[in-house]
Amino acid sequence: MTSTPDARPQAGGRPAGEARARPGRPGNEVAVRADISAHTLRLLARRTPSLRASLRMRAVAHVLAGATLAEAAAGAHVRTRTLQNWIARYNAEGVEGLADRPRALSKAE
Repeated sequence: MTSTPDARPQAGGRPAGEARARPGRPGNEVAVRADISAHTLRLLARRTPSLRASLRMRAVAHVLAGATLAEAAAGAHVRTRTLQNWIARYNAEGVEGLADRPRALSKAE
């Protein structure tokens, strides 16, 4: 397997917070905001008391570090679509978007 120099986009030259597209197979591309580095996101995950929020932060950090969606989803033991939902929440709300949210209760009649 050969690697091309532009296989992974570089962080330099973009304004802080600008989303960047991750390379991959067609349909497997996702834009992730880059205002926080993968390393910083992993540090925040360590300090988060919620294990589920920590898992979401680590999975998004894995994508920021250059992993494909499939690799990051497999590492988090979730489906690729679930990871895409987490990334969408992260892009829209930042780290706060990865926090636990209350679950909707079903109406028992």
